[in-house]
Amino acid sequence: PMTPYDDVTPYAQALIAANEDRIVWGSDWPHPVFAGNMPNDGALMAQLAEWAPTGALRKKILVENPQVLYGFETA
Repeated sequence: PMTPYDDVTPYAQALIAANEDRIVWGSDWPHPVFAGNMPNDGALMAQLAEWAPTGALRKKILVENPQVLYGFETA
């Protein structure tokens, strides 16, 4: 299914390719002040898999880069 962000796919892929060590995932989940149709978070995460097609790249975006950015301890 299409998400509202399909049109930015080439831009997201280019940013990730150019700066994979600087990209983090962000959202406004749990959407506390959303007044319209609730976004499909599963579809958005599936879109991330399109933008970052390998598990290693998604781990970097979702786990490793935020650890560095925020100074989280690694396990």
